[in-house]
Amino acid sequence: MNKKFIILLSSVLFLLIQPQIEAQTQSAVNGKAGPVKTKVAIIPISCAVESDQYLTVSSKTVATTLDLVLRMSGLYDVIIDNADISENMAGYCEKSGIPNLIYGKSYYTDSGEIVFELSVYNMEKGKETITKKETAATVLDVFDTADTLALSLAESFSGMKMTFGKVKLISIGDKGAFRVRIGESVTVPESELMERVLTGKRDIEIVQDRMFGPYTVVTWPIEIKENATEDVVFFIPGFTDKEGELIRKKEAEIEKNLGSFFKKSGREKALELYNELIEKDLALTSYSSSAADKKQELIDKRDELAALLK
Repeated sequence: MNKKFIILLSSVLFLLIQPQIEAQTQSAVNGKAGPVKTKVAIIPISCAVESDQYLTVSSKTVATTLDLVLRMSGLYDVIIDNADISENMAGYCEKSGIPNLIYGKSYYTDSGEIVFELSVYNMEKGKETITKKETAATVLDVFDTADTLALSLAESFSGMKMTFGKVKLISIGDKGAFRVRIGESVTVPESELMERVLTGKRDIEIVQDRMFGPYTVVTWPIEIKENATEDVVFFIPGFTDKEGELIRKKEAEIEKNLGSFFKKSGREKALELYNELIEKDLALTSYSSSAADKKQELIDKRDELAALLK
């Protein structure tokens, strides 16, 4: 592992964390509740060789790590901006209203090491408040250190306890796609185990995109402990009450119109309702297997009816 690179990321985090601590302390003195979020913009690190896959991926890892950590902490208002700052940091900060700007570049040395240069510009001070140049011996050093050890090193600078725990997502009920929101961080988990979650008391939200839009399956208050695994159990419904009611109502209308099968208006209305359910109400079915099954059932019935009407 490359300790110099860890220190580079830690230094950047410390510079952002320090004014946040001061802001929260002042807020407590003034009797104001809640943290004051510090605005931060992360400009993706520019690569000396854009076509180099390893350089590009490792550079993105640095930015992704910083973004994830700052968002998950719930203390920062973070944006990723692809803006061309063209050395005009003051102009960017003034125009965007964002007081802190992280940017940098990466390139190879003659010996094949990866060099990262990261800088933080602070609008209030009107200058780069930190600039570091460090190296990672291999791409694997970046992946191993960027998202696991940056915070543990940062705490020695900031005085804040920032470590990782794990969350095991236990989904019962139906099978469906979901995303996890922790603070300002939103993740689509690749497995049931989230291995990099900041320690502390947090609200974990399980959210789905469903028939009527975003749907919160559960909000789970939890305390993440260092090196420990916490279970989050949630139930994904095949259909919510509102979704099921809409489907039953339209299926009843279809049956009513099919009762007038020998009337053209009845047949056309039934087909119209089938298409409305299939193409509009059940256009999205990834949220539950029940939705996918119902959609296929309706398609089969519609096609059967259409064949009879030819």
